[in-house]
Amino acid sequence: EAAASAAAAVSAEGAESAVQPPPPPPPPPLQMLRLTNQILETPALADKRDILVATPLRLLKLLEKAPGALAKLELLILDEADRLLSKLFHRQIGKVLSACTSPSVTRALLSATMPDTVERLARTLLRNPVRLLVGHRVGSNPSVEQRLVFCGTEESKLPTVRQLMGEGIRFPVLVFLQSQSRAEELYKELRTMKLSVGVIHAGRPQGQR
Repeated sequence: EAAASAAAAVSAEGAESAVQPPPPPPPPPLQMLRLTNQILETPALADKRDILVATPLRLLKLLEKAPGALAKLELLILDEADRLLSKLFHRQIGKVLSACTSPSVTRALLSATMPDTVERLARTLLRNPVRLLVGHRVGSNPSVEQRLVFCGTEESKLPTVRQLMGEGIRFPVLVFLQSQSRAEELYKELRTMKLSVGVIHAGRPQGQR
């Protein structure tokens, strides 16, 4: 009788596990699209993607061809927000924000630096803003050695950098510049010192980058 009861229990457990529904299938992979001039020829492709990566000007070109392209947007992320909210891009970003008409859209601003003027402007664009701060808002990293080198004129910047390189800086070195033209000028200047130098900017083909 005990053996029969155990067999019945095993049978019941097996029957119970047999009727359990299978686990749900994994969600489909996210579809991401980088907005290029080629994609702008067929703006309907943007509606079939989960994530759209673009510059402000290309977004405006998309909106010219498809005014409602951002109407269903749920999350808008502005990277380098201090730059995108400056006078140079402010008007373009305003048009993009106006095109995001969904009442549930969330706006996120990311920036390594956020001056007070830009932060005040950012607060006018956000609803119930929350600030996430990593590290100290004002101040420098004590583990990084910093030095300010004064250049008397704009033209003296390139030879000053060349002088710094000649003083025995430890490599590798990363140099940020304001424009493509300055990057090319410094690149050519440093190559005359027989240094192993590379340059990356939007004017270079993708393969060279």
